[in-house]
Amino acid sequence: MKILLLPVILVLFSITNNTAQVFKLYTTTDGLSSNNVKCLTTDNSGNLWVGTTFGINKFNGTTFTNYSTAQGLPSNNIKSLTTDASGNIWIGTLNGLSKNNGVGFTNYNITSGLPSNNISCITAASGGILWIGTATIGISKYNGTTFTNYNYSNGLVGNAITALCVDLTGKLWVGTTIGISVFDGTTFTNYNTTNGLPSNSIKALQCDASGNIWIGTTNGLVKYNGSSFTTLTTVDGLLSNSIISLDVDNTDNLWIGYNTIGISKYDGTIFTHFNANNGFIWTALSSIKGLNNNIYAGNSTGLIVFKKLTIPPYRFDYLDTNNIAAGINACGLLFGQPVYTPAQLGGFLVPKNTGASSIYASSVWFGGFDQNNLLHLAAMPYASSVTDIWPGPLFTNTNIYADDSTWNRIWKISKAEINNHILNYNQPGYIIPKSISEWPAPTVDFVDINSNNIYDPQNGDYPLIRGDQAILSIFNDIVGTHASGGLPLGIEVHALSYSYNSIDSALANTVFTNYKIYNYSSNNYSDFYLGMYSDLDIGDAYNDFIGCDSSLSLYYGYNGLTTDAQYGSKIPAQGVVFLSSPMYSFNYYNNSGGVLGDPLTCTEFYNVLNGYWKDGSPYTYGGNGYGGSVYTNYCYSSDPNYSTGWSEVTENNTPGDRRGIGTVGPFTLLAGKVICIDVAFPNAIDYFGNNLSSVSLLKERTSQIINFYNTQGWVCGEIYTDTNTVAHLYTQNPTICKGQPYQLNNIVVGGAPPYTYN
Repeated sequence: MKILLLPVILVLFSITNNTAQVFKLYTTTDGLSSNNVKCLTTDNSGNLWVGTTFGINKFNGTTFTNYSTAQGLPSNNIKSLTTDASGNIWIGTLNGLSKNNGVGFTNYNITSGLPSNNISCITAASGGILWIGTATIGISKYNGTTFTNYNYSNGLVGNAITALCVDLTGKLWVGTTIGISVFDGTTFTNYNTTNGLPSNSIKALQCDASGNIWIGTTNGLVKYNGSSFTTLTTVDGLLSNSIISLDVDNTDNLWIGYNTIGISKYDGTIFTHFNANNGFIWTALSSIKGLNNNIYAGNSTGLIVFKKLTIPPYRFDYLDTNNIAAGINACGLLFGQPVYTPAQLGGFLVPKNTGASSIYASSVWFGGFDQNNLLHLAAMPYASSVTDIWPGPLFTNTNIYADDSTWNRIWKISKAEINNHILNYNQPGYIIPKSISEWPAPTVDFVDINSNNIYDPQNGDYPLIRGDQAILSIFNDIVGTHASGGLPLGIEVHALSYSYNSIDSALANTVFTNYKIYNYSSNNYSDFYLGMYSDLDIGDAYNDFIGCDSSLSLYYGYNGLTTDAQYGSKIPAQGVVFLSSPMYSFNYYNNSGGVLGDPLTCTEFYNVLNGYWKDGSPYTYGGNGYGGSVYTNYCYSSDPNYSTGWSEVTENNTPGDRRGIGTVGPFTLLAGKVICIDVAFPNAIDYFGNNLSSVSLLKERTSQIINFYNTQGWVCGEIYTDTNTVAHLYTQNPTICKGQPYQLNNIVVGGAPPYTYN
């Protein structure tokens, strides 16, 4: 048996041909007349028609043909579309109704008999009948010759029409802002919350081929089966109760669009979700349409297209086997939920069943100088949309992985799955779980049972992980331009976050991450530092203090007040501890501008990595750490439980929104080599104490975590290149991953000036 710890490069390069796009966004750069898509329909030739706020577009799957008032439309503001049995495209606009018969446009308005020119929705019925809903004056029936109008005075529940559909019996269902009307051709029957609807605000209607009526409301999804209403909500599996669009595809799946992020498929039993966790990042889906094997959705950013049978892997998920639910992203960001959600949320939930979080986001930073003394740097504070880091491994033919289901993803796995695989991989009827079969070996670590240098889990191979549950992410720094302004390093990072299902209080309240950093560039980097950044929001973001204990290589955040909006009086202290290398420096900064605010340029980021304020000034003991005469590597280095020393408590500071960055180094990272760093995120709540006693408990647990780590014997490989014609990289002479030795002093007198560079 052999443990493979590094990829075969030739195999890794060949994987690029297997990448696959999942979600495609079409915009004006692709030919759309406007990015604000309001409605969709399909014609008899298989084209998609897209209504926008600036005309309509016929899409044949490759190109868009645009139509506007210049081609005869009564208005460019398109609000609804439908196709009749004869293949005519009917277009509802802000200034009337239009029909396209494949040759030109025929327009109708109030002079033609419509009750209003503001057309909100349209649907075609049998016998050449067209039903038209208006925004304020009811509905109209068009028989090809004349319009017959109905409104509140005729029995309609309301005049503000939002949705229409015709069921199998020929009855018209009318959605309004104050309920539903069903019209049998003679009489309106009205329904609202008193009849079982969860809301009177109707946003969408869909009549399916089985005779069911689906109703999208602001408070859930309703199914009418011909005799009663049944409401489905988030309790039943919906992503959100605020539904704004519905469609049924050609295999009778119901597609549900929400006002919040995501879209869902419902087969009548199971909800399958596309949302931010697996890469669907769009909100407020104004329209959905199924066409063959594709699903199309529109919103204010453009037209989204994806295969209805493709469920992309998660790009965000939680480690949740112990007392913590820690969110992990594909982009290298720890804990914080993706920034493309409506409001990024803290993702280090502890205790996990409360929803309260103690870390908003965390990430690893890198920086060093090449042979020409040029700075190369990659840093991501928390915004994955403005970053130096991108998902996926590093290839010579660099790809952008934003829509890639092969690499823009995470891999979640448990020790129980691996143990079961080891026992049963060769047993009849055993099915290899995706967590093992899709493990991205040989790019990442695995156990090679038969020593054939191939990852073949059907023959017993399995992922090499730590902990009882783990999530792997892979990212690099060369896909795009660095927002920091730093030159790319050419590194590929494998980040394995893991936790333990343990009754031990320290392990039960800690998340670990192992980073392997591969230098695939031709540069030898000197004065190379790794930094662990964390935005330590202990519940409420704006009432926190921060500090460190260099003897434990620990920095931590704690509440500056005795009560917190999220945690009440039982408030955690949250730590970040370096396990494999001693902490070289610790710096904090505030959510503000100025010299004590966020670093923004590569010079500022590297100064922080190198143990200085972002302007190059040294940290100084006392006060806020800036501008003194006694230099130090560690800010707020005394225990806040003591009345002496240097802490935010002894300085009587005003609590605020603190960020911390601990660093390790300096290293020399040679071309073709790998270094690793092990960190942990311990948490402690003293339920019998207060905000400060939680710091004491945190330090106790940190000591226990360090002792545990030191008993594990984990290794990080040293790399060599063989002399074969085809280069392979293997592990040789594993050693405990340690930084270069240097003296650790809590207070340094004097100190060297910061590095300077062009």
